Amino acid sequence: SIRYSYGDHEIFVRKGEYIGDSIQLSNSISVDDGHVTSLGAIALDSTSFVTYYECDGGEARPGLIDGDSIVLGPVSNFTSGWNPWYMDASPLSDSSFVLAYGYFHFCGLARVGMLRDNTINFGSSVVFDSTRVNSVFSTTMDNNHFVLSYGDKESGYDTTICTTILGSVSGYNITFGNEYPSSLYTSTQPGPVATLDPNHFVISHSEFTSSWQGGAKLGTISLYPIQTMASNVNTCGGSEFFPVFGNYINQICQFSLFMEYDTSKVTFLSFQNPHTQLIVDSLSISSNNGIINIQYSSNIPINISSDLLMELLFETDSIQNGDVYHFTWIDTLSLYINNFGDTIASQFTNGSMVAFESVGAIGSISGSDSICEGLQNEVYNISSIENCSSYTWTLEPDSAGVIQAIDTSATINFVPGFAGNAVLSIFGTNVCGSSDTSFLSINIINTPTADAGSDTTICENSICLLSGEASFCQNTFWATLGDGNFSDPFLLNTLYTPGANDIENGNVNLILFAYALNPCTGEVGDTLNLTIIQAPEVYAGEDDSVCSGNSYLLSGTSDNYSSTTWSTSGDGIIDNPNQLSTLYYPGSEDITNG
Repeated sequence: SIRYSYGDHEIFVRKGEYIGDSIQLSNSISVDDGHVTSLGAIALDSTSFVTYYECDGGEARPGLIDGDSIVLGPVSNFTSGWNPWYMDASPLSDSSFVLAYGYFHFCGLARVGMLRDNTINFGSSVVFDSTRVNSVFSTTMDNNHFVLSYGDKESGYDTTICTTILGSVSGYNITFGNEYPSSLYTSTQPGPVATLDPNHFVISHSEFTSSWQGGAKLGTISLYPIQTMASNVNTCGGSEFFPVFGNYINQICQFSLFMEYDTSKVTFLSFQNPHTQLIVDSLSISSNNGIINIQYSSNIPINISSDLLMELLFETDSIQNGDVYHFTWIDTLSLYINNFGDTIASQFTNGSMVAFESVGAIGSISGSDSICEGLQNEVYNISSIENCSSYTWTLEPDSAGVIQAIDTSATINFVPGFAGNAVLSIFGTNVCGSSDTSFLSINIINTPTADAGSDTTICENSICLLSGEASFCQNTFWATLGDGNFSDPFLLNTLYTPGANDIENGNVNLILFAYALNPCTGEVGDTLNLTIIQAPEVYAGEDDSVCSGNSYLLSGTSDNYSSTTWSTSGDGIIDNPNQLSTLYYPGSEDITNG
C-alpha cells in the first residue's frame, strides 16, 4: 500500500501492484479529509495494514485489501489535544503493533495497538523518555520485543542525543529497558533502525558537530544474561561426574570458563557428554593448581536454551560422611563471546559435592511376634542405622494390616479377620545405596469360637447329652443358669442332669465358653436353651360299683399330658377311650366275674 497527501493536507491510500517492470495503482481511498501534518503506515500481513497520522490529535485506521479495493475500518484515537510528533510503528503480529511518538514537547510515548474485527484498540501509553524527543524510529525484533531509536532533547532544544532503547511487550503492556546513547557527540540526528536477527539491529545517525557525517552502529540484545550453573551432587567416593548446565546461550562462538576447587579433597580427571552443538575438537579442558580452565572457540555459533553443557569427572578417594567439596566459578575471568565479537553478560552459580559413606549394619526388629487378629496400634522398633537417611518398612501380605512408619518406628493396625503368618521387614538407605533387610515373622492368632449346639427338649426324668464345638481356644467350660449338674463341665461332649428348679421352670440356659489362646485374652460364649417336659399325672377316680345291665360314667383327670386313653382288663366296651369323661358298658365276663 502507498499513501500520499495533496490539497489541504488530505490523506489517501492506494493499492500498488507490480506488473512486469511497472507499478499499477488502484483508485485513491480517502483516509481523512482534515488537516493532516504527518503520517505513516505499516503492513501486518499480505492483506491488512494500519495507517496512522496526526489530524488535531493522533489517529489510526486499519485497512484491508480486498481484490483491487481497499476497505478501511473506523478511526481510533491514540492521542487527543496535544499533537503527536515524529511517529513510527512496528508490527508485532498479524493483529498487533506498537506505535511510538513524541508527545508535543513533553515526552516520548508508546502504545500497543490490537486489531479486532477491523477495529483498532489501544492499550495505555507508556513513557520511554520523560523529555522532549524527535525523529522516532522503530523496528521489530520478535513478537514481544522492539527497538526505538530517537533524538533525546534532554539538554534543551538545540542539543539532540541519538538514543536507543529496548521495549518488551506482554499483551497491551510495555516495559522499557535502559537508554543507550549511540554517539559521543552531543548533537546527533537519529536515522532509521533495521533488524538483522532477533538479537541484532543496526542504527544510523548523522552528527551535527562532525560536518554532518553519517554513522551506523551494530546493536546487540541480550534479553537474559547467560547462566552457567554448577551442580550440587552427592558422592560416595571414587569417580564422580559433576554436571555443568547452561541457559540462554545464543549465537555464542567462544567461551572461557574458570572453576576453582580444593585439590586436597578431589582430583580432576577428565570430562564427558559435551553438548551436541559443541565441536569437540574446538573444546579443551585442563586443570592447574586447583583451577579448571574450559576453553571453546569455533566460527559456528551455538544456541542452547537450557541444557547440559558437559560433565566434569572428579576422583574422591578419601571421604568422610558430611564432607562438602566446593566448586566456585571465577566470574572475573569467565566470559562468553558471540559471533559478532560481543562479550555477553553472564551469571554464574557455584556448586558443591556432599560426601556420604555407605549405610551401616542393620539390627533386629523389636516387637511382638505373636498377636491376636485385629490388634490395633502395635508398635515395632529398630535401632538407628549408621549413615542412614531414610527407612523403608513393609508388611506382607499387605492385607494383614496397615503400617504407619516414621524412621526407626512402625505402628501397625492389624486387620480384623486376618489370621496366619505375616512378615514385617525394614531396610535403610542413603544416596550410596541400601542396607541389608531385617525381617520379623508375626503369627496372627484367631479369636476363639464356641457353638453350644441347637436348642433341645428332654423329659424331667431324662439326662441331656451335650455336643459342643469350639476352635482357636486353649480350653472350654460349660456353665448353667439353673441348678442342674454336668458330668464334666470341661468336656465339649458331656451330660447335663436338670435340677429341681430346672424341671419346675420348664427350661434352662446352658452356656459353652471358649477361652482365647495366648497371648490373646478373654473368652466367647454360646447359649443352648434346654426345655424340660414334666412327666404326666393321671387319676381314674375312686373305685366304684354298678348294677349289672347298667353303664358306668368314667370321670378321669390328668396333668402334663398330650393325650389320654382308657383301657379295660375285662370284656366291656368303652364308649370313647380317648376322652377323660366317657361311658363304660360292662361285658358278660365282667358281670360273671363281678
